[in-house]
Amino acid sequence: MKAIFTYLIFILVSASLMANKNEIKLKNAQESDLKMVSKSTTGFQVVSTLSKLDYFVVKTEKGSFVQLKINGYTRNNDFGSPLLPIQKRMIEIPQNANVKVNILSYDEEIINLNDLGLSMKLMPSQPSVSKSADPSEIEFVYNESVYKLNDFNKRPMAEVIELGTMRGVKLGRLEIAPFRYNPVTNELKVYNNIQIEVVFENANLSKTNEIKNNAYSPAFENNFSKLLNYSPVRSKDAITQYPIKMVIVSDPMFETILQPFIEWKTRKGFTVVEAYTNDASVGTTTTSIKNYIQGLYDAGTPTDPAPTYVLFVGDLAQIPAFNAGAHYTDLYYFTYDGTSDIYPEIYYGRFSASNTNQLQPQLDKTLEYEQYLFPDDAFLNDVILVSGVDASWAPVNGNGQINYGTDNYFNAAHGVTDYTWLYPASDAAGVDVTIRNQFSQGASLVNYTAHCSEDGWADPSFTVANVASLTNAHEYPLSIGNCCLSNKFDVAVCFGEALLRAENKGAIGHIGGSNSTYWDEDYWWGVGSEAVSATPAYVAGKLGAYDCLFHDHGEAEIDWFVTNGQIMNAGNLAVTEAGGDEQYYWEIYHLMGDPSVMTYISVPPALTVSYAEPLPVGIGTLDVTTEPYSYVAISQNNVLLDAKYTGSGTTVTLEFTPFTVPGTADIVITKQFRQPYIATIDIFAANTDNDAMMASISVPATYESVTAPDVTPTVTIKNLGNLNLTSAQVGYEIDGGSVVSQAWSGNLAQYEDDVVTFPLITLASGTHTITAFVSWPNGVEDEFHPGDTLEKVFHVTAGDAATVGVYEFLDVYCAAETITPTVTISNKGDVDLLSCDVNYQIDAGAVQTINWTGTLAPNAETTVSFPAITLSPGDHTFNAFTSNPNGGTDENASNDNMAVNFSVFAAAQTVSVDILTDDYGSETSWEITDDDSGDVLYSGGPYADWDSQHFITEYCFGEGCYTFTIMDSYGDGQDGWSNDGSYAVVNVTTSTALGSGSGNWGSDDVVNFCITGVGINEVAQSKVAVYPNPTNGELFVKKGAGNAHVEITNVIGELIYSQEVSDELIRIDLKGNSKGVYFVSVDLNGQIITEKIVLVR
Repeated sequence: MKAIFTYLIFILVSASLMANKNEIKLKNAQESDLKMVSKSTTGFQVVSTLSKLDYFVVKTEKGSFVQLKINGYTRNNDFGSPLLPIQKRMIEIPQNANVKVNILSYDEEIINLNDLGLSMKLMPSQPSVSKSADPSEIEFVYNESVYKLNDFNKRPMAEVIELGTMRGVKLGRLEIAPFRYNPVTNELKVYNNIQIEVVFENANLSKTNEIKNNAYSPAFENNFSKLLNYSPVRSKDAITQYPIKMVIVSDPMFETILQPFIEWKTRKGFTVVEAYTNDASVGTTTTSIKNYIQGLYDAGTPTDPAPTYVLFVGDLAQIPAFNAGAHYTDLYYFTYDGTSDIYPEIYYGRFSASNTNQLQPQLDKTLEYEQYLFPDDAFLNDVILVSGVDASWAPVNGNGQINYGTDNYFNAAHGVTDYTWLYPASDAAGVDVTIRNQFSQGASLVNYTAHCSEDGWADPSFTVANVASLTNAHEYPLSIGNCCLSNKFDVAVCFGEALLRAENKGAIGHIGGSNSTYWDEDYWWGVGSEAVSATPAYVAGKLGAYDCLFHDHGEAEIDWFVTNGQIMNAGNLAVTEAGGDEQYYWEIYHLMGDPSVMTYISVPPALTVSYAEPLPVGIGTLDVTTEPYSYVAISQNNVLLDAKYTGSGTTVTLEFTPFTVPGTADIVITKQFRQPYIATIDIFAANTDNDAMMASISVPATYESVTAPDVTPTVTIKNLGNLNLTSAQVGYEIDGGSVVSQAWSGNLAQYEDDVVTFPLITLASGTHTITAFVSWPNGVEDEFHPGDTLEKVFHVTAGDAATVGVYEFLDVYCAAETITPTVTISNKGDVDLLSCDVNYQIDAGAVQTINWTGTLAPNAETTVSFPAITLSPGDHTFNAFTSNPNGGTDENASNDNMAVNFSVFAAAQTVSVDILTDDYGSETSWEITDDDSGDVLYSGGPYADWDSQHFITEYCFGEGCYTFTIMDSYGDGQDGWSNDGSYAVVNVTTSTALGSGSGNWGSDDVVNFCITGVGINEVAQSKVAVYPNPTNGELFVKKGAGNAHVEITNVIGELIYSQEVSDELIRIDLKGNSKGVYFVSVDLNGQIITEKIVLVR
C-alpha cells in the first residue's frame, strides 16, 4: 500500500511525465488560444478556444481519478473539488472603474467520460506543497459531499478578480473557466469559442493617465507587459526627460564608505537620494522610513520622477523589516495603495550589514562588477544549475525548471557553458564538493531549486560554513535559491547574507525566500504560469523569470526584465498570473544586493560608441551615437548633468547647462549584456575666429542591413569660431579608402550647426569605420584642430543564422554505418534570411557545404539535409556551422556552431534493454556499469506514472564484463496498482537472453553479463589524454610510448599546429590563438583519436 504522501506526489508530477498520448478531441475549435478581438480604454473583447484536452489517470487513497491537463492553464483553487483547468491572464483596470464581464457567445459540448472508458471521477484539486513539508503529513484533500452532487458545478464562465495597484497601474486577473462537471453522471461540459467582453464602467481616464504619468518609470514598464490590455504611457518612449532615481536608506555609520558607490551610481546616470536614519524625516522605524519613501513616491512628477530603486544598507538592527507573522519582509515599505496592497511600486534590495567590515565587500564587489574591472571575464560564460535531491518532486518540478532554462537559454547558442545537475545525478556521491568547486571557479549565474534552510542548500549541501572556503575572487555570480529560507535575514547570518558579505568571494546578489517556498510556485517563478512539466516548452505570453531576463523569443521591449530587482519581480508576477500563493511570494522573496545591477550572462561584447570630442566651453548639448536600448549619462565631478535612453534608436542628445571653464566630464553608457562604456571627455575654451567642428555622423547608422545597403552619408557640422561660418570643406572616408569631399556654404553663428548630406553609396557587409572631417572654415586653415574629425564604427549586418540542431547521430555505433547528416538552422536576426551556407566538418576533415536559399522570417527555423556518408571507426566530432548569411558576415558568430560527439566501433555486439513500466514508473531507474572501471556507461529512467509505457533501447559493448542494475525507489520492484511492469536484457547480436524480471523484485535486481570474441579493433583512446580543457593557452597531450602525429585545427578546418612527436608528454602553446573551439587529432599508427577543446582567456 502506497502512503498518503506518495499519492499526492504522483498527482502533482505525473502530468508532465506522460507522453500526452491520452487526449480528448473537441468538436468546435481548431486550436487552443486566447485572442484579443478589440481593445480600448473602456474595455476589451477576447475569444477563448480549445481544440483538445490531455488527461491521465491518478491513483490515490480515495481511489483512481482522471486529471485534465491543458498547456497554459492552471488549476482551480477550490481544493477538494474536481480539478477543472482555468485560463488566467492579468489585466489593467482604469481608476474608479466598475468592471463588468459579458459573455457574448459560446459553443457548448457535453462529453460523457464513461463513454471514453474513463469511469473514474475527475481528480480533486490539491493545494501547493511547501518544500519544507514533511511528506508523511501531507493531506490528500477530498470533498466527498461535492462528489455526491448530481449537477454541474456553478461558477462564472469568466470573471475579473481585482488584485491591487503597482506603480500607479490597477491590476486584475481575468479568469476563464470553460469547464463544468457533474460528478454523479461523470459528464464534462465544455464551453468553447467563448467571446468575452470586459467593460470598464465609469472609468476615470484622466485620473488614470495622471497617476500613471506621475509614477512612470521605464524600468517598471516591463512589469505591465503581462497585462492583457495594458496601455503604455503614450508620452514616454524611454528615459528621455529625466534620469532614473535611486534612494539609499542607510544607517549613518555607513555614510563615508558609501560615497564611492554613490559617486559611481551618479556617473552611471542615477539621481541618488541619500537617506540616513539619524535624519528625523527618515527615522528608525518601519513607519517613519515607509512614510519617507512614500513621500518621495507621491511627490513624483514627469520632470522629477518617483524613485525606481531603493537600496537598504544595514541589517535588521539598522533598517528594520515588517513582521508578517511567520517571517520578516521588506515588501510593505513599497506598497502605497491601501492596507491590502501587495504589489511593490519600487524595486528594492538590501546590503545586509551590521558594521563596515560586512558592508565593504558588498560595495567592492558591486563596483568591480558594474564597472567591468574583472582581471579575467571568462567565468561569465559559465552557469551552475542544480535540481536538488527530492525523489518525489525533483524529477518534474525541479528538473522541469532547469530543463526549461537549458533548453531555451543556458546553452551554447547563447555562449554559455552550463554545469547542470538534474536529479538523480545531483544525489551522487561527492556532487556537493564538485558543485562548490565549480562555484569557486566562477560563474555568471547559480540557480538551485529544492530544499534549503537559512544555512544554505540541503542536498547537495552548500552552507554558510562552506562560503569561507570559496576561492572565486573577482568571479561573482547572481545566486538564485528557489528553496526555503535562504534569505531568512532575521537570523544571525543566512545563506544570502554570507554570500554577499564574503570578501573576494561569494556572490554579487542572492534572490531567495525569507520563509519556505513551494514546489509549484517556484516552478512558475522560473518557467512561467503554465502546466508543470519535466520538459516544458516556451509559451508566448506566459513568461517566467528566465524568459524575461533573456527575452529572445521576439518579445517586445516591455517584456524585458534586465536588472536583478526586475528578475525577482518577473518571477513573482508569474506566480500572480498562475493564481498561486501570491501575497506570500511577494512577501518572502528578497534580493540581497543592489537591485539595479544588470547580471552578465556570457562574456558581453563592447558597446559601439561615437560622439564629438573635445567639447568646447559654451556648448550645452552632446550627440551620442551608440546601440539601441542603451542608457547614456554625462556627469562632471560626480554631479549628474543628464541621462537619456536610446530606446530602439541609436542616438541621443544630452542636454545640460553649458560648461564655463575647461576641464573634463565623464561619459558612462550601459546596456544589458554589454560591457559598460566608461570614458572622459575633454572640455576646452574656444577662443578662435575660424573653427569648424564635426559634431556627429548620423548616416550610416550604427546598424545597417545588407538587405538595404544603399544609404546617403549624413553628418552634422558646428561652428565653434567667433566669426560666422560661411564656407567649409566637408568629407569622409570609409575604412581608409577614397576620400569623398564637397564644399559647404551657409551662414552659421557661433555654436550653430547644419546637416550635410553626400551622394548615395552602397555599403558592404561587415564592420566598418567611417571617418568624417571638416576643414578650411571660411577658406582658411582651422585654428583649432581637435574636433575637426570624428570616427564612427558601424555594422552592416547580413543577419544572424544560428545552428540550433544536429540530427541523425547516435552517441555510439556498433559498426560503420551510413547516415544522412541533418542540420537545423534558425534566423536569429531582425531581417528575412534569404541565403546561407550550411557547413559541417568531421574532426579535422574537409568542410562540406550546402548553399541554402529560401525565405526564413526572424525566429523561424528550417532543416538542411546533406548527402549520405559512411562513418569510420573511432571517436569523432561532427561540427555543424553556418556562414555567409544573406551573402555577408554573420552578426553573431557565437551561435553559428553546434558539435556532437559520437563513437564508431569497428566491430561490437548490440545489447538491448527492454523496459515495460508499471503504474509507478517514476520509481524505476537503471544503469549499466563496466566491471573493470566501475564507470556508468548507460542509464535510464525515471519514467512516467499511471501510463504503462514500453521502451526498447539498444547499446554497443566491446569485449568485457558488465553489470545491469535496475532499481525501484519504493522497494516493490515493478509491482503496479493495475499494471505490473517487466524488464529484459538481450544480446541482440547473438540472440541470447541475458536476464529478465517482473512484478515485485524488491529494491533492485542485477544482471551480470560478458561480451567475448567480438574481434574489436581496440580503440587507442585510453592511451591519449588532452588537458586542461578548457585551456587558457597551455595545452598538454599525453599519448604513451611510440611515435605519433599531432594536429590542431580550428572549427573551419584551418590547420594551426602539426608535429611529429615521440615524447610521451608534449606541451603545446596556443596563447597566440583566438578564443574558441579547436580539435586535437592524434594519429597513432593509423588509429586517429580526436578531442574537442575550448580555448579561453
